[in-house]
Amino acid sequence: MKKRMFSVLLVMAMTAGLAAGCGNNDKKSGDITKNAYSGEKIVLDFWCHQNEAWTVSYKAMAEKFNKSQDKYEVKVTDYPFEAYSEKIQTALSSSKRWS
Repeated sequence: MKKRMFSVLLVMAMTAGLAAGCGNNDKKSGDITKNAYSGEKIVLDFWCHQNEAWTVSYKAMAEKFNKSQDKYEVKVTDYPFEAYSEKIQTALSSSKRWS
């Protein structure tokens, strides 16, 4: 059980690091950069498919993470599996960062 929790926590940390690393230093580009310079929280959307056990774990870890610091906030959103797969594919194909 400890290995599973550690693995999930590691995945969330890597996701947060990836999202933070994709930023741009241009003050005029996007909400993330504006929030970073203004001192507001940066909200990271964590998408997952609906699986009750995993969703409960993700939300618990996000809540613990959100309480541990004040610069970032993780928001967990779960989708039915088919909708999740389509949403991921659409986001990846439409994102300028990935092209």
